[in-house]
Amino acid sequence: MDPKDFIRALQFALKDPDIRNDDLSSIIGESVQTEITKLKSELKDNEVVIKKLDTRINDLEKQVESLEQNSRRNCTRLSGLPEVNKDNVIQRTLGKLMRSRVMKARSALKSVSRPLSSALFLNEDPTRQRNNLVFQARRKKKANSLFDVWTLAEAEKLLRSFP
Repeated sequence: MDPKDFIRALQFALKDPDIRNDDLSSIIGESVQTEITKLKSELKDNEVVIKKLDTRINDLEKQVESLEQNSRRNCTRLSGLPEVNKDNVIQRTLGKLMRSRVMKARSALKSVSRPLSSALFLNEDPTRQRNNLVFQARRKKKANSLFDVWTLAEAEKLLRSFP
């Protein structure tokens, strides 16, 4: 029943002297109960739709994260250079093999003596979400909650070293 129709019917019923209070309360009660039942049903349907949409959003966010990380797999981040445009340098290498060689050669950066303020760092270029995850894991390692932490490139290198 439309709310306007309900109000009109209620006003009409209140003006009619033949309608007793008991009849009025039963009419209103039935109408209100029907409306409440209908609204509860709609609410349940909406909750199911919302739950499905939340699941879909989570799946899509994971897919976007995976695609973004995949697009960055051949990128390396060089930090510690004097900043020209207030941004770190990201170098896109030619492929996985070249990136692997560059990451292996970064140990040469560590052997060059220079002040700590001008140290150069060559790292992977993870997505913000994965970078935050590694940051939290390294904090837990410092707190002795974790034994060690590896990024994907470090883990691949470790796995290749096993027979």
